[in-house]
Amino acid sequence: MDAVVYARPVGYRLVEFLGEGLNSCVYRAIKEEAQHGVSFEVALKILKSEKSVDVWRNEFSRLSALRSSYCVSLLGWEFIEEKPTLILEYVKGVTLAELCRHYKHMDEEILSEILAQVALGLGDLNSAGLFHGDLNLHNIMVDVSGCIKLVDFGLNGHSGSLFVTPEFAAPQVLAGEKPNYETDLQSLDAIGRHIARQFGLPTRFKFEELASHNEYRGRLAEEVRRILQRKSLLAQTTKVLTFLRDVDVGYFKKTRRAAISFMCLISLFCCGDQIQAKHAPSAFARIHVRTLRWVYLEVNGRGYGYSPTNITVPLGRQVNLKWQSAEGSGRTSLTLEGEQPMLLDDEFFRRHTSRHDSGVN
Repeated sequence: MDAVVYARPVGYRLVEFLGEGLNSCVYRAIKEEAQHGVSFEVALKILKSEKSVDVWRNEFSRLSALRSSYCVSLLGWEFIEEKPTLILEYVKGVTLAELCRHYKHMDEEILSEILAQVALGLGDLNSAGLFHGDLNLHNIMVDVSGCIKLVDFGLNGHSGSLFVTPEFAAPQVLAGEKPNYETDLQSLDAIGRHIARQFGLPTRFKFEELASHNEYRGRLAEEVRRILQRKSLLAQTTKVLTFLRDVDVGYFKKTRRAAISFMCLISLFCCGDQIQAKHAPSAFARIHVRTLRWVYLEVNGRGYGYSPTNITVPLGRQVNLKWQSAEGSGRTSLTLEGEQPMLLDDEFFRRHTSRHDSGVN
């Protein structure tokens, strides 16, 4: 895990690293009250810098006033290891990006259910005088009950800094205007059309006519639980493969037939979950892309989307980068020789960007 690792916070037990953004790291944690024998799950969003404390403190009072079944709840504010931290409701589920990646045949009813719940969440934000500002597939979650939960809302744009996903942002936001309820709905429409094209569904929506139905919510819940089960099996299999890679192979040479049979079984199981371990190199390195301005990146011909993102690449092999940004586009090649993560920031892309390059197709 190439994340910031904190010492154990007082009163919390860190259980799992959930993700890293431009300004924070998010962990699943257990809140422990030893005196009363009570514990419950929360999400800790630990800020990387103390410089943004004033902005987050000002927004805390606004976010804490929000009450919505479709938005993640803000439970508190603390300092953990001298880092400002938001205590959030933990959502057991998957992002909309994961749901779309694993869903084999999403139908029109399920898509309408998703859009209806997101629209309800945006309506609740609007009623509280808030907006989302950067609605995308990664900050819309679906929990194990089939309920949509919006995350990372309400902070974008208030501090003067604006971070958006160009693929789903409203044109006026890309032109420099501040986001609002109407631009959030435009982002939702873009997300709906994106998913509809992926599954061959109609791409026109009337949000005022959408409504949530328990039947479709139940079907969503079943799919989320299936995805989480597959992820759990995948994690267990990864542990087995890691163990096999690290053990002395001398024993298996003595029992070649059993070893071959066992490895074939493991390989078949892994292929079912799209693990490509057959030709996996023995060592990897990470590239962290962290920019204040939007950058769309391709690595070896594969699109990795917009910054911020993390990319795993093999050690000692040439990696071809190609990107497009607001300033222009460019390309270069890298070869990572050490396992220390490499950071690509605004300065890197400014240094290598040409306004006359053909860019990403």
